[in-house]
Amino acid sequence: MPKKTIKWGYKVWMKCAESGYCLNFQLYTDKQEHNVEKDLGATIVKRLCIDLKGKYHRVYFDKYFNSYKLQIDLLNDKILACGTVNATRKHLPTLKEDTKLERGEHDYRVSDTNVTVMKWKDKRVVHLLSNYHDLRNVSTFIRKERNSDSNQIACPEVVKDYNANMNLVDKFDQLKSCYAIERKSRKWWHRIFFHFVDCALVNSFVI
Repeated sequence: MPKKTIKWGYKVWMKCAESGYCLNFQLYTDKQEHNVEKDLGATIVKRLCIDLKGKYHRVYFDKYFNSYKLQIDLLNDKILACGTVNATRKHLPTLKEDTKLERGEHDYRVSDTNVTVMKWKDKRVVHLLSNYHDLRNVSTFIRKERNSDSNQIACPEVVKDYNANMNLVDKFDQLKSCYAIERKSRKWWHRIFFHFVDCALVNSFVI
């Protein structure tokens, strides 16, 4: 996998609900997915969300998966999506330069297909893609600085929404780590077996 520390082996991709419940998963192996490596992120998202077609559910993912084309495909399937995105991805418009943005300011463009790309500046610049947010909706939050001062920062609702919902897989991992039965083993399938036993335990606890 490009830009990943572990290039070979296996990885479990997961889709989790707000409660931390694992709704769906896919076991990734390098050999199996070799022919789709270029668009692996988008392929994984669409496979995990196949049961959401036509339901207008909201899904969140990070820049490893996100792209303009994926946003269009999900919108056509009546799936609402939001996530960070690499500024170097294809088909993204040119936005205001980072140095010309003040803290709390943002710039955005909306395509004819109703997909929005946004750049927002806090301590650093963040790029997001969404197929359902209205970027005119802006609120504020209080940011505490190192010198104990507090500043009121303007923040688009899309940023708050993303931050509030992005870490649901992390919530699952946190629950899983509490009483994990996973054990080290030289046999790779042992580790996968123990992982899915842990998944079943977490889901039963959430229910």
